[in-house]
Amino acid sequence: MSDFSAIVFDIDGTLLNSQGRLLDANLLALRECHRKGIILYIATARPQRLVFRTTETAEDMDFLIKKGAFYNGAVAVDESLDYYGHWPMPAELVYAVTGYLADAEPDLQIAIQYKEDYHSFILPASDSDLVSWGFTRDELLPFSVACQRECSKIVAWHSTKDMTHVYHDLIRQYSDKTNIYLTDSRQCLQFVSSEATKENALLKLLSLRGIDSKDVVVFGDDMPDEGMFRTFGCSVAMANAKAALREIATYVTLSNDEDGVAFALEKILSII
Repeated sequence: MSDFSAIVFDIDGTLLNSQGRLLDANLLALRECHRKGIILYIATARPQRLVFRTTETAEDMDFLIKKGAFYNGAVAVDESLDYYGHWPMPAELVYAVTGYLADAEPDLQIAIQYKEDYHSFILPASDSDLVSWGFTRDELLPFSVACQRECSKIVAWHSTKDMTHVYHDLIRQYSDKTNIYLTDSRQCLQFVSSEATKENALLKLLSLRGIDSKDVVVFGDDMPDEGMFRTFGCSVAMANAKAALREIATYVTLSNDEDGVAFALEKILSII
């Protein structure tokens, strides 16, 4: 079971525990895979600059963070090969989606993200919010400007409201133009281009290194990972993963609070 050329890891809910920390056992397992020469990729909803925050690990993670799919596949990076791919949402779609969201839920916070260049928020962002998102106030673009430009990703969330009804309305109107995900206990909506998926970005990155999809194992916990699970040779769902993801996984490991990644790499896959 150890003949894999590459391993792909989601971050939130997978590598990080429920307190948002990279546990020592998982870190050691990652380092051992790297030492063995296995290519490691990140596949995350985050921008690259937020992999990882200083509160999540104090370790040097350069061996892991320089290759991967970011913004749920809207951006693909392999720094050692000097590759950068970007599949943005067109400006007219950004304007339409953000306008619909603002009308549907006036107190909804909406973020527009463009590569590593800027973020924009429809509601005022506190200093702690900016730290969490990894951008300074000087890097914010007025929302009235950002909503009329192409972007990498749109995120909309509410701290208490279930966004399922809004999600279904948006699916009916825009599912042919954008990939839409309902995440974070159904309180968050994420939008990327219809061309942007984790699996498509990863397939591009893997092709640059001549790695076949059947020789790849992927780890994940939420529905943006579904395409990866259906595309690559082996998939491992966390015990805390969505039920629909666990059902299609090759294996189910322990939860993200139980060193599930390290357990799978050692006990299930015999990679380390």
